[in-house]
Amino acid sequence: MDYINKIPMLVMLVIALCSFKADTTGPWIQTSRENITLFTRPIRYSTSNSPDSTAISQIILEQNRVIDSINIILNVKFDKKVEIFLFNQNEATTKLGTENGGFCDSRKNRIYFAFGTSLDQEKPVEKTFFVGMHEMAHIIAHNEIGWAKTRLMREGLANAIDGTYGKEAISKWMNGYIKNNLIVSPKELLADTDLPDRVFYPQSGYFTKWLIMKYGIEKIKEIYISNSREFVLHFEKITGDSFESMNEKYLHYCTTFN
Repeated sequence: MDYINKIPMLVMLVIALCSFKADTTGPWIQTSRENITLFTRPIRYSTSNSPDSTAISQIILEQNRVIDSINIILNVKFDKKVEIFLFNQNEATTKLGTENGGFCDSRKNRIYFAFGTSLDQEKPVEKTFFVGMHEMAHIIAHNEIGWAKTRLMREGLANAIDGTYGKEAISKWMNGYIKNNLIVSPKELLADTDLPDRVFYPQSGYFTKWLIMKYGIEKIKEIYISNSREFVLHFEKITGDSFESMNEKYLHYCTTFN
């Protein structure tokens, strides 16, 4: 399928490769409130803006509310401390490996992100997001559910919760894919054979959101930690539905997109 020619690149990607190791060399200003400890650059640290006291307060408030929202979505009670290193945008490429967005280390409960990213949330906790929900979703899912053994579940759940890819809402991406008859089936998403990120991320998120709506979050949490070899068997045992039937139901659901 010719995704590259049929679907244009809408924006720079928010999600960086999680294998990139962030350079956290100081100086940092440390601010803590509730579950969040935020590290920001001092004012006039670089040619890009550093967060001022107002932005720092907004970011911490945002991320504490994000934790509350994800706890409700996943029906969990995550209450651990999370560190966020917020780099100035002009240093993001060298320190994070991306010009916008960032990544997380869910084993350390730590997020690395670039200040200045503006996300188009479908259902935002606030109208303006500085860090968003994707990386926090990874951290909470890892702590409360376990380590996802498939990329489909790991990224799909985070994208379903976050509702965006790049700076665009997943619904906008899916509108283009559906109109151009470029929907990827659950079978293909599970196999994940050479799918470009801009195809895999929004489509895995849309599919996982549908799974939650169809089967409920508790069953999806059970499936979340299944490896690719056992996934189909576990899915059928947990949901009572055949994987083939689910595959067809999802593809049909996509035809009703509006």
